[in-house]
Amino acid sequence: MSFPISVIVPCYNSEKTLVKTLESMKNQSFQNFELIVVDDASTDASASLAKSFGAKVISLSKRRGPAFARNKGIKAASGSILLFTDADCQPEPNWVETVMALLSEGNDGVVMGQVFVPESSFLANSIANLGFPAGGNAGFENIWPVSKDGFTSYLSSCNFAIRKHVIKKVNCFDQSLLYAGGEDTFLAFLLSKNNIRIKYSPKAIVWHEPTHSWAKFLKWQFIRGKANYQFRKRVGSVRKYIGLRLWSSKNILKKNVFSRYFPAVFLLLLLSFVLQQLGYFWESIRNFVGGN
Repeated sequence: MSFPISVIVPCYNSEKTLVKTLESMKNQSFQNFELIVVDDASTDASASLAKSFGAKVISLSKRRGPAFARNKGIKAASGSILLFTDADCQPEPNWVETVMALLSEGNDGVVMGQVFVPESSFLANSIANLGFPAGGNAGFENIWPVSKDGFTSYLSSCNFAIRKHVIKKVNCFDQSLLYAGGEDTFLAFLLSKNNIRIKYSPKAIVWHEPTHSWAKFLKWQFIRGKANYQFRKRVGSVRKYIGLRLWSSKNILKKNVFSRYFPAVFLLLLLSFVLQQLGYFWESIRNFVGGN
């Protein structure tokens, strides 16, 4: 059966959060879409859970990473419009309907939505205020520039939509980028290079699960550093991105300066810089030793 829209969700050992994602898709106000869950060789019940909700499930026999998983979803999709979210996210009930309306307004075929993180523990709230993930509670427009007419050059794979012919024009996600966070940054880079604009809409809302533990935050920052190294190998100069990081850091601190979260946000911001640098140099050494 063919659908006009395909929603693609990659997952890996996500059964604890995936059920909320699947329930949120079941409750969409617009239902004429197919739901594709790409299971990246999970060892838990993620695949069977997705099947119980009626999703089209693609199970990989070997873990290949989020870029490969999303590309498998793209290849299997019958829709001409592709929506992406993650297995720890819950789109608002009008998410599909809102994105459809935005794409019918004649923009270039790419829409980036807004991501919120629900109130939780002090640590989780501090991380959300830091802008993780996808702008978090710091606000997308404080992390990535948005023009006066509502366009940006950046996106996050947990909440965006794109016409299939547009993403195929830039050869989909780069599967050689193995670490989460690098593949969507590089996709945005390719879209910009091809003069394809991204419409930012705060009306297309997805809620992301909070990050509750120090260990998860620290690991994520280290991995982002590794992703940054791979990204730099693809694009060469990253001077623009360094300037962007300094700009967004200033915005984060300014937004939190009178809040009780300011000391924690300041500490987390410093830790993110340090850990991303460590991850970057770890990956550079690994590539040097490996001869890549």
